[in-house]
Amino acid sequence: MVKAFNSIYISRFEEGAARPGGRRILFVSGDDGAAKKVVSELIESFGFAVVDLGDLKHGGRLQQTGNPLAGRDFLVAD
Repeated sequence: MVKAFNSIYISRFEEGAARPGGRRILFVSGDDGAAKKVVSELIESFGFAVVDLGDLKHGGRLQQTGNPLAGRDFLVAD
């Protein structure tokens, strides 16, 4: 299992990956490295940047509603 796509508001996701100054970041967390690689490649194929937060217990929690990364709109400079 890989946790991804739920740290960004759908309205931001629908705006697309490209923003002035960079690309939007989507976070992934999971306990299976191979599964995270598949999901990360899918996200990158949409044009988004990927940040791996590690395992589900710790990284997954950071993405939960009410935690530091939930609903934030982070960019990585191109």
